Amino acid sequence: MGDRLKTYLDSIMPEVKEMTVTELKEKKLGEDLILVDVRDPDEWVRGVIPNAVCISRGTLEVKVEQVFPDPKTPLLLQCGGGTRSAFAAKALKDMGYEEVYSLKGGFRDWVASGGDVELMS
Repeated sequence: MGDRLKTYLDSIMPEVKEMTVTELKEKKLGEDLILVDVRDPDEWVRGVIPNAVCISRGTLEVKVEQVFPDPKTPLLLQCGGGTRSAFAAKALKDMGYEEVYSLKGGFRDWVASGGDVELMS
């Protein structure tokens, strides 16, 4: 990670709520919160966390209101390692979404913890 990117990421992190993989495993996706996989489509084909809604980071701000019109919808954003989801969480917070989290460690930590993975059809 470059110095400017790290500085920027450090500057937004006080505004980003994070959730750990352990905390995620205690939730009921679809009831307690909705998991949004913000990785790119070429990453989804290698597997996704079950029940994740896939909206790439590149289109998130454009599509989020169509998919989740209620800004009170609790959203947990997940990427490969936690950086893109942090940026995405900050963006959605700036757009007025009230309960947004970033998955700390992302898909990498989910897989390392033995979490289930589904292959996309």
